[in-house]
Amino acid sequence: MLIFKAYVLKLPVPSQIVYMGGTGHMRRKLSFLSGLLTNIFLAALIIAMYHATQPGGVLPVSAPQYRGSGERAALQFAVSWNAAAIPDILDILKDKSVRTTFAVSGEWAENNPALLMRMAAEGHEIASMGYYPDMDGRIGWTVKDVRRANEAVKKICGAEPAIYYEGSRNTVTSTLAAKKLKLTAVSSTIDLLTAKGTAADILSRLPEKPIEGSIILLRPTAACKEALGGIINAIEEKGIGLTCTGDVLGLSE
Repeated sequence: MLIFKAYVLKLPVPSQIVYMGGTGHMRRKLSFLSGLLTNIFLAALIIAMYHATQPGGVLPVSAPQYRGSGERAALQFAVSWNAAAIPDILDILKDKSVRTTFAVSGEWAENNPALLMRMAAEGHEIASMGYYPDMDGRIGWTVKDVRRANEAVKKICGAEPAIYYEGSRNTVTSTLAAKKLKLTAVSSTIDLLTAKGTAADILSRLPEKPIEGSIILLRPTAACKEALGGIINAIEEKGIGLTCTGDVLGLSE
C-alpha cells in the first residue's frame, strides 16, 4: 500500500463582523451578507487547495518540498530515537554504493556522535529534524529548536544541514521557520512505514508505478534493516538510481 502525506493548511477565516446600531432588518441583512461572504471564501479556499494537489498545482501558502525531478529517487531516513540498526544499515548502503539522507534530531546526534560522524564520513547527506522533533511550537520556538540542532550536528561532524525535515510538526510553521534559517524544508513523497510490520510488509508497500523524483521515507528499525537490500534492488531493477534528497531536489547542483 502506497502512503502519501496529505497537508492540512491551517488558514484563518474571516472574523465575525459586528455591526452597531441600525434597524433589525438591516442587521439581519448584514448578518446574511457576512455569512454569504464567509461561505464564498471557504468555497474558494477548497477549490484552490484541490487544484494545488493536481499535477502542476501550486500551494497557496508555504509548504515543504516533497518531490523532485529527474530519473532518480531519494532514500531519506528519519533518525531521532533508534540507533541499534544503524551500523548494519550503513554497511548495506556501503555495500550497495548508495548515498542517502539521514535527517537526525539534535538530541540523537549528541547521544550518538560516532554514528553521526560515520554517516558524514561515508558521504551521506545530513539533514535536520530539529532538536526535539516530537515537540512543536510557534515559529520563534521552532527557529531556536532547529538552530540548536544544526549547531550540535555541525559541532560533531563538521557538516551543517541545509535541509530541514518537518516530521510530524506543523507544516506551515516548519516551512516558515526553515525559510528564516535559509534552509530547505522537506517532507516525503512515499512513507514505507518501516516502524510497522515485518520486512516483507515493508517491501509490499513499494509502489508499482514509476517513482522517479520521489523522496522515500524510512526509519532505522530492525525490520527496515532486513528490508533495505530488497528495497534498493527493487528500485534499481526499475532502472531508477538512488541518491540523497538534496540531489533529487537539485540542491547539490
